Amino acid sequence: KGSAFTPFITRVDVAVEYFMLLSGFVTQHVYGRREPPKGPSSLARFYVRRLARVVLTAQVAILSAVFLRWCGHFEVASWRTLACLFFVKGWIEPAPNCPNMPTWYVDALLPSWLLYPLVTQPLMA
Repeated sequence: KGSAFTPFITRVDVAVEYFMLLSGFVTQHVYGRREPPKGPSSLARFYVRRLARVVLTAQVAILSAVFLRWCGHFEVASWRTLACLFFVKGWIEPAPNCPNMPTWYVDALLPSWLLYPLVTQPLMA
């Protein structure tokens, strides 16, 4: 039968999708007012600022999870672990089985973050 929370638990994916959509609006709100990156050096600075914070933090989290799995005698050396570390796992195999599960979010949004300045610059011009 379930409890009063069953509908919320079974449809938690809706909240995640809403959060991802909201993330796009927040990104546009924060970066939309700024001058779009012009030229290779400005674009490189944008990528370093935007990606260094999130990607490096997620990679540290993945490596920490790999270390903890290794300490627990679980499998850690696999192509999946490398695919997760370089955020291409979702393109190869969408099953959620990275060492640090929440990093799927970074994997899902990374293409959008990479394309954002390339798409918005012509639109804002």
